[in-house]
Amino acid sequence: MNLDINTNNLLENIVISSKKILKENLLGIYLHGSTVLGSFNPLISDLDYIIVVNKKLSISDKEKIMQDVIEKLLPLAPKKGLEFHILLAEDCRKIIEEGMEFDFHFSDYHLENYLNNPLKYIEEMHGVDEDLPVHIAVINQSGKALYGPNPKEIFSIVSKDIYWNSVLNDISDATVSIISTPTYTILNLCRSLAFRKTGTILSKVDGGNWVLKNITSINYEFKSLILSAINEYEGQEIDYSDERLVLFASYMQDQLNLQ
Repeated sequence: MNLDINTNNLLENIVISSKKILKENLLGIYLHGSTVLGSFNPLISDLDYIIVVNKKLSISDKEKIMQDVIEKLLPLAPKKGLEFHILLAEDCRKIIEEGMEFDFHFSDYHLENYLNNPLKYIEEMHGVDEDLPVHIAVINQSGKALYGPNPKEIFSIVSKDIYWNSVLNDISDATVSIISTPTYTILNLCRSLAFRKTGTILSKVDGGNWVLKNITSINYEFKSLILSAINEYEGQEIDYSDERLVLFASYMQDQLNLQ
């Protein structure tokens, strides 16, 4: 991975903090997302990781983790912040179904809820996340251990059917979500189609480039839309037409046999 100095410092601090707080309960820390798929951009990305522990965390340990997140990790985080799950080792080794249990979770999306009532957030933030099979599939394919054993020793294989069902949860409302999150949705549809055709999990940018290269039936306007999304992902500002976005989402869902 070719990461900037700030992000490398962040990764070091994630390991230091986790080892200090969790001690012998810590089994491993695993990167997934754009950092391991080769499209990480600190100006527009978040940093995704999973912490694996041997037993459930105490409220005290969760409080200490969040204190370090706020004071030591978020100041070093990329623009979209951090997202992490804490999982039990026994759950990682089970046959992975469409939803998976987690012991704790945080992302910038939840930051305001945490700051408004830290104890309530810590006590209630556990349950089942339908996105976890996607994250673990990425770890199995491309993940990196920041600390602990090789991912293949920790995580069960995610079947292609389970992975695809998790992807469907994310793209089923694309004709609506593309208006509010155009760049994400455009490129997510592209990498979903690439997976459907090849069985390989790509980054968003690589997914966009794959469609441009391999889907010969796509028209000029849609090619232009994909190129715009790639450019915005890499830092340019783009204005989109809502009508064209919805037409593109509908076209891609048709290509994915979702209509």
